[in-house]
Amino acid sequence: MGGSKAFVPAAWKLTGAQGSSEVTAAPWFVDVRALAYRKDVFQKAGVDPKQAFKDLKSFEAALQKVKDANPDVAPFVHPGRNDWNVWQNASQFVWNYGGDILNKDNTQAAFNSDKSVDGVHQLTSFYGKGLTAPDTLELNSAEAEARFGNGEAASIIASSYLISQARSPKDQGGWQSDEARNNLAFAEFPAGPGGQYTFVGGSQLGIFNDCPQPEVAVKFVQYLTSNESQARYASNIGMLPAREEAQKAEAFNDPLYQPFKAGSQKGKAAPAIVEWGGIENAFQTELQGLWEEVAASEGEPIDRETVKQRLDAAAETVNGLLGQ
Repeated sequence: MGGSKAFVPAAWKLTGAQGSSEVTAAPWFVDVRALAYRKDVFQKAGVDPKQAFKDLKSFEAALQKVKDANPDVAPFVHPGRNDWNVWQNASQFVWNYGGDILNKDNTQAAFNSDKSVDGVHQLTSFYGKGLTAPDTLELNSAEAEARFGNGEAASIIASSYLISQARSPKDQGGWQSDEARNNLAFAEFPAGPGGQYTFVGGSQLGIFNDCPQPEVAVKFVQYLTSNESQARYASNIGMLPAREEAQKAEAFNDPLYQPFKAGSQKGKAAPAIVEWGGIENAFQTELQGLWEEVAASEGEPIDRETVKQRLDAAAETVNGLLGQ
């Protein structure tokens, strides 16, 4: 199938358990995150997108300008405490501040390190500074995307399937705002003091050991990981192919896909370890609790210590799962 060089780097890291050289799955498609934004709203605020998305500091400054120039449009809308994307969105701030989910040998939590806490603290501060919608903490991902499509948000964290949503006819579930539709643009997730990374998820293909016809199953996986099949399937669901060559297909020549293609080369994913299910639940639960703290902050950003306490609580649970 081409080996590691044929696929998106972050997707290939999920083809087997970390620490093992055995490949037990093949990458199928990838879910890459970027920032969707309204060109017209940023222009009205006098914000140059190249500068706005340069790093997280300039992104926050741009949001403040957008708020001042466009009082009827929320600068940044993101899903809140009840959404499954809570840890994925937070992870990008963690990574770009120089932190990580676990330490290098996956034996201990790292999301409560000083750098990780700094990243999550910035994300939580947007609400207290009035840079998000007043009810953003109650929204799920679909509702946040709908706000953007209805013209009520200047920027959101998005997957590439937003492109097809924007271009679908209004009577078939497409966006209702012509302004949002005609001014859609994407930028790679901004860099931080620790580098520039984005969340990459997606799906892998595997074959069970007790498969009655393994030879046929292998041929089917080979077919599904071919350039033609990956390009067709990924374009139909709005994601990117995991195979690098398949991303060159005509369906992905649209300039709007470029930030996702670039981001896939800088992507990070969840650690591929058997304990991940419990780790994700513990991390997600405390982050959701953190948003409860944010909601109760009465218009002021919560302090860094509150963030630290929540992440420390999650780390204690995770370290227990890891046997530390």
